[in-house]
This record gives sequence, C-alpha cells and structure tokens, in this order.
Amino acid sequence: MRVNRMMSRLETDDRDSVAAEIRNSDEAQGAIAKRHFGVDWADPEGYDLSLNTERMTVDQCAEEIIQLARQPEFCETDESRKALADLALQANVRAALRADSQTRSLSFAVDSDDAKVRMRGIVATREESNSAARVVMAVPGVMSVKNELRVTAEIRSPMGE
Repeated sequence: MRVNRMMSRLETDDRDSVAAEIRNSDEAQGAIAKRHFGVDWADPEGYDLSLNTERMTVDQCAEEIIQLARQPEFCETDESRKALADLALQANVRAALRADSQTRSLSFAVDSDDAKVRMRGIVATREESNSAARVVMAVPGVMSVKNELRVTAEIRSPMGE
C-alpha cells in the first residue's frame, strides 16, 4: 500500500526504486528513534493503537485518535509531564553534545531527573570528560550535572595489572 501511494504521488511506475526508498527511509527513522529514545519503532509493544489506512480514511483515523486521546488513561498527569520533560532534556543534551566539535564523537549514557543530568560511560581522556560536562551544563534547562564518566587510562584492572 505504501509503495502504491508513493508511486502515485511521484507519478512513477518504478516500483523497485520507490520500495528501496521507503526501506531506506524506514531504516533511517528507526535509527533516529533508537538513538534518541532507545526504542525499536517496529516493535508493536511500543504502540497503544495501530490503524490500517488501507481500510480506513485519514479522517476516520484522526477521529479514532481524538476519541482515544480523550480517555482518562491517556490524559496528561504530573508524572507524564515530568517524564516528557526529562526525555526532552535528554534529547537536547544529546543534540548539544553532537553539535560540539570536542564531544560529537563521544558515546555515553545520558539520564535526567528534574533537570539534573547524569552522564555515565567511558571516555578516553579527562579532557573529554570535562568537555562533556561543560557542554551539558550549558544546555538550557540543566540545573546540575553528575559526571560519572570514567577515563580509560584511570580504570584499573580488577586483577591489579
């Protein structure tokens, strides 16, 4: 269905090309969802609702979503607003780290709780750790940074080697 719709929009009959483009787009979107939110967007357990646009019109789908969103179990709560704020702050922190030339290649975990950010993982040098802390602290909304980054050269072997 997606291939047919896209072929129609693009006014093409090159099914293979359109199918390949959809696959590439899906892979890219999936990678973004995994990187930013740690979720597999293809996992059906991550969804509360799935609508088949082959059987329903867009208007019918929109109405179903609106009706569901009005149910009490889907209403915002203080807890859900906090969770969303934490996720948004984590995404902003990761974006700032990727935008900075000194930290863009670093890879470590970032958590947040009420504007308090925690960095966990391993970096090569103390300078990388300090740079990461500097970048994170400059992100709007960050109140404090707990730097739990470990420096490779400072990690001692459990065997005393």
